[in-house]
Amino acid sequence: RSAVLSYAVLSYAVLRSAVLSYAVLRSAVLSYAKLPGGEKISDSPRPFLQVGGLGSDGRMLLAFSTDKGIRLTTGCFFGSVDEFKAKLKTTHGDNVHAVEYEAALTLIETHFKLWPAKKS
Repeated sequence: RSAVLSYAVLSYAVLRSAVLSYAVLRSAVLSYAKLPGGEKISDSPRPFLQVGGLGSDGRMLLAFSTDKGIRLTTGCFFGSVDEFKAKLKTTHGDNVHAVEYEAALTLIETHFKLWPAKKS
């Protein structure tokens, strides 16, 4: 938590129990590192995006481009965009926090469209 990992080479690292809240990952190399579900971070030039403070607790929402699509983590949640949207609906309905998270999701999805994984 709160680690400064700028320019760190984390290729192929296993991040299963890592807490990356408030971590600084600027220019860190994350390609093929593994997340909690075993997903491999893609070789996108920008495979990570962090947006915060969101929701009722001002949390950070971390997003990763992986071999299984976008994966999100915040608080104790880790999963896909669809799983996040379902959790968002049950937790916040359509309140201000839900609207804020939806806006963040739009930014995240746009970011990964602009920075796709490299073609082999």
